[in-house]
Amino acid sequence: MNKTPAHAAISRRVPCYDMARAIGIMLVVLGHSLAMDTYPRALVYSFHIPLFFFISGAVMKPLPRHNRTRQRFRSTIAAESKLLSYYIFYSFSFIIFDIVVRVLNIHQMTFVNIFWDCYQTVVLYGINVLWFLITLALAKIITHIVDSYTSHYGTLFHLAISIFAYLFFATVGNIVNPLLANGISQWISYPINALLQTCTMTPFVIMGFSLRQFIPKFIHHWRRPLPLLFIINIVCCFRFGAIDYHMLRSAFPPVSLIMAVCGIFATLGIGELIAYIYPIRTIMNWYSQHSLFIMVTHEYPLIKTFIVSPLLSLFSETAANSITAQVITLLILEIPICAILMPLTDICIAYCRTQWRQLTENNGKHHASRHGVHQRIL
Repeated sequence: MNKTPAHAAISRRVPCYDMARAIGIMLVVLGHSLAMDTYPRALVYSFHIPLFFFISGAVMKPLPRHNRTRQRFRSTIAAESKLLSYYIFYSFSFIIFDIVVRVLNIHQMTFVNIFWDCYQTVVLYGINVLWFLITLALAKIITHIVDSYTSHYGTLFHLAISIFAYLFFATVGNIVNPLLANGISQWISYPINALLQTCTMTPFVIMGFSLRQFIPKFIHHWRRPLPLLFIINIVCCFRFGAIDYHMLRSAFPPVSLIMAVCGIFATLGIGELIAYIYPIRTIMNWYSQHSLFIMVTHEYPLIKTFIVSPLLSLFSETAANSITAQVITLLILEIPICAILMPLTDICIAYCRTQWRQLTENNGKHHASRHGVHQRIL
């Protein structure tokens, strides 16, 4: 039986979010298969990453209010500890993979590159796609902090500061990007890039968070015309070219913001339309639930090089060179990869988080006991 909006409210899941997230991860896989600076890639990149940040903001829950600044920071970091744990775990895994495969086996990298892998991880730039994990974690932390101080100002205030922040930092990114590309030391460029990409993407989380109470009803009511918003992206991409938030390329910021918002709501509209078609909903729910793992594993571990291309070449050279065949094959291969590796990953991360929680609790008790002794002495 199809779920009604009432059932969705009871389960506290918004079906169009899951559908849109699944569409988003498929577009990520497609986008990484397209050639740089081509129109199809520009169209995909005009909205697919902001989509994830917007949905992440829309499903965030407000944290309990604390009077002390220190408590606020601790509660916000604790709320996003899972994402931070994923970032640390996958960064370590990527470095090990680079040493074993790229350095010692296929000789694609040297140990100098491994050093820069470590440096990118430490300054929160992120190795390859891991920029997404750490940027999303930081953006959600910033959103919690902003909300804790400004919640009484209302939705319009949050929308205003998010729009202003995006326009400002996207403009700064456009100015800084050529400077970073023209000989500025990597010691400086990586942390600057990390800071600017976080500041540019955080407004999308704030937008989703501030509109979270209104989005489900709005999407459900306007689900049929919303996909037409893609026309704006199709037209504007011809004029304003490529956007890459990781590389601080935001084209003309007012237009790139419009394209991001139009692409987000068009995708949510499509998600609402297909959410109640049972076979599609089942498939898309699976990809939505595993989107983070697919984001991390679809490109960097060289699945396409070692598995997809040799597999397709068994059929024909045309199939091996077909982007459509590559993307479909990769998305199918992610099913057994997720089934095998994701449980192991979750076990490792859960163990690390448990150890870290015990360590911080012991440190907290030790600090409290020392503070009590100090008070008694006084």
